[in-house]
Amino acid sequence: MHSYDYGFSQPVRQAQESFRQLLDAMSHPGDIRTLQAISTPDTLQSATLTTLLTLTDNTTPVWFDARLDTDEVRQILALNTGAGVTSSPMQASFAVIDAESPFDATNFDHGSEDYPDRSCTLLVQCHDTETNSEQTLSGPGLQQATTTRLPKLHRSLSDYLNARHRLFPMGLDVILCQNDSVRCLPRSTIINEVF
Repeated sequence: MHSYDYGFSQPVRQAQESFRQLLDAMSHPGDIRTLQAISTPDTLQSATLTTLLTLTDNTTPVWFDARLDTDEVRQILALNTGAGVTSSPMQASFAVIDAESPFDATNFDHGSEDYPDRSCTLLVQCHDTETNSEQTLSGPGLQQATTTRLPKLHRSLSDYLNARHRLFPMGLDVILCQNDSVRCLPRSTIINEVF
């Protein structure tokens, strides 16, 4: 397949539907929402590409983990959204990483006290394995604390998520992408691991 074979077949309608699903997922932290499945290159999952096609444009630089960054992916974004790919994670509005890759939060823009909305949004490509422990989620969007099992994440990313709420209102919003589904963990969500 060529880069122009990927993307939405009906861009306006599909982007609107996906945006509603993503907004709903961000409003209900930890809940699974299924996005419309689309064809993807080998390095990206359907939910990852759908999210990028929905949320990015020519004003939102994207950074990719080295093993996910290919010429084909860059062409797909350029053709469908106009989004450029940056080599600097600190410049990224969106960053895409693999769940099992080591994670250094200091590489990314967490926003500021005056402009917390300028922080990076992190898309994490997850695999079909769950953690051995449960997590409790609490905060805005959750009427009461809820217990869930998140996909398996590198320890460095789990540690960041467990401590992230202390940075609020700054911090990275996180979208966990797994096949054609997403789970959102906004920066306001408090995550505690249950051992």
